This record gives sequence, C-alpha cells and structure tokens, in this order.
Amino acid sequence: MNIRNYIGDKSFYKKLLIVTLPLIVQQLITTSVQLVDNIMVGKLGESAIGSVAVINQFYFVVILVTFGVLSGAGIYSAQYYGSGDHEKLRETFRFKLIAAGVVGVISFAVFTVFGESLIRLFTDSPETIKGGLEYLSIIRYAIFPWVLTVAISNTFRETGVTKPLLYISLVAIATNTGLNFVLIFGMFGFPALGITGAAIATLIARIIEFLLSLLLLKRRGQLFSTKIRHLFVIAPKVLSGILLMAIPLTLNEGLWSLGQTTFLHAYSTRGDSALAAMTMTNAISQIVFVTFGALATGVAVLVGNTLGRNALDEARENATEN
Repeated sequence: MNIRNYIGDKSFYKKLLIVTLPLIVQQLITTSVQLVDNIMVGKLGESAIGSVAVINQFYFVVILVTFGVLSGAGIYSAQYYGSGDHEKLRETFRFKLIAAGVVGVISFAVFTVFGESLIRLFTDSPETIKGGLEYLSIIRYAIFPWVLTVAISNTFRETGVTKPLLYISLVAIATNTGLNFVLIFGMFGFPALGITGAAIATLIARIIEFLLSLLLLKRRGQLFSTKIRHLFVIAPKVLSGILLMAIPLTLNEGLWSLGQTTFLHAYSTRGDSALAAMTMTNAISQIVFVTFGALATGVAVLVGNTLGRNALDEARENATEN
C-alpha cells in the first residue's frame, strides 16, 4: 500500500484551502453567537449561565438535526452544480427550504409546549428554571430565521461561494455582542434586562443574518433560487434520493446530540456550579467540532463537484485524501 495515495497533490490542498478557510472562520463565528451569550450572561452568576446553558443545549440539538437533514440534500446540490444541472440544483434547494421549515415548526412547538418540562430535567432550582423560561420565551423565535439562513448558506457553500457568508457572520456576531453589552447590563440609557436582553440580542442578530442572506440570494443565487409558487415542485426521483441520504445522516446527528445532552444532564445533577463549568468546557469542544466539520464539508463539496462532472477517478482521490 502506497502511503502517497492518502496524501494527495498540492492542487487539491490549494482548492481545499480556498473553499474551507472562509467556511471554517464563518462556522466558528456562527457558533460564537451562542458562546457570547454564555460568556456575557455568566457575569450575572451561576444560576443565569445555567439557565442559558440548558436552553442552548436544546438549541444545539436543533442545530445538528438541521445539519443532518440538509446535508442529505447538500450532497446532491454539489453534484448537480458540478454537472451544470441547475434545475435539479433548484429542486434540492426547495427541499432544504421545506425541511428547514418543518424542523423550525416542530422545534418551536416542542419548546412552547414542553419548555418547562425539558428545563426541569436539568435543574430543580426555581431561579434557574425561571431564567431558562425567560430566555426560551424569546429565543425560540430565532429558530425560524436561523434554519432558513442555514438552507441558503449551505447551498452557497456547495456551489463554491463562501466569502460573503463570512462577512454576514461577522455582522451577526458583532450585532449580537454589541446588543448583549447594551441590553444585558443596561448601557447608554437602556434598562438592564439580564437574560432577557441576551435573548433579544440573539434574536435580532439572527434576523439580520437572515435578511443579509436573502439579499445575497437575490444578488448571487440565480443558479438555485426559486419562486414561492414552485416551492413544492421536486421530481420524485430527486426527492427519494435526498431522503435516502438525509434519513441516516439526521439519525446520526440527532443521536449524537442527544448523547451530548445526556452527558450535560449528568453534570447538571451536581448543581449549578457543575452545570456552569461544563457549559464553558463544552464551548471549547464545540469550536474543535465545528472546525473539523467545516473541513469535512469542504472536502464533500470538492468530491460532489467532481462526481457531478463524472470525474470518478478524481472524486475517489479527493475522498481518499480526506
């Protein structure tokens, strides 16, 4: 076995760097929106950070399930883009919008109906439960702009557009950080809203991120953008292929995120101090997770594009080099 077969040439790594570097930075910034909430709310005390941590863990489950559902379509998006089949590329984008909407509605309903019960699984502290409900009552609305933003941004990545997504994420994190500072601590004449202020700041940041993504879609998404009246126009063959790919990916991401949630639950039984400590270490581990996830996404885009061009040998080499 020749080890050089697993290393690859410089041209592959150059293309991979071009695709993944802005993607890694953008993903890190996106993840940092939740991290900023944890850090700044942490100044309000262990109970406050515990409240936000529990809700953000639920949000983390939604994030991974969304990635799992959309990744199934993303594999085909990269292939159809590589082959120049723009109509099927639009169909995969339509599936993403529908799937994102379904995930958003289900998540919102679960948080609305079972929010308090879910929080009580992690803590019996009245103060932490109250703070969690305050945060959840607002942050649940951020699900809708976020899932739709992911559907748009993922498709741009799969078609090789990454830098504008980085700029959008920079605006989102700057907005969230600035509004957190103002609304949590009551700066510049604003009232100190504490946990509620953190939730409002995140919601506004997610809305701005979504609106900027829509603007990008209008300006540079002509290859895959679709009209609302065509939203449910998806060929049965394309739909079945996406579902066969998306179901195992969704189960994988969902089960893994539930495992992480169970892990956090075990620590939460030791009290708010343990929950706060675990929250901060989780933030670091998620940064590592996101970095390698972005790298894998970049390779998937390159492999999908080469498959779409029917360059099977090159696709095998790219997959091996991953």
